[in-house]
Order: sequence, then structure tokens, then C-alpha cells
Amino acid sequence: MTGLGAFSHLEKESYKLFESLVKIGETLESTTHHKIDEEEKASRNRPELKEKG
Repeated sequence: MTGLGAFSHLEKESYKLFESLVKIGETLESTTHHKIDEEEKASRNRPELKEKG
């Protein structure tokens, strides 16, 4: 029975780690999208990057 208890504990801890990594990934994705949007808006206002027409 000790082996099953250890396995159950390990399974719970693995799930916690997975959930933590998912949250970190979501935060990173959100931050990255926000930074890209900021850079895109800033580049629209830079005259040297505007297309010459």
C-alpha cells in the first residue's frame, strides 16, 4: 500500500506542476501579445518606417 500512496502523491504533485506551467505559459503569451501590439502601434508612428507612396 505504501507504493500506491507514494504514486498517488506523485500524481497530485505532477498535476500541480503542470497547472503551474500552464499558468506561466498563459502569462507569457499574454505579455508577448501585449508587447507586440505596443511595438506595432509605435512603428506606425515612426516616419522612417512608413511606406513611401
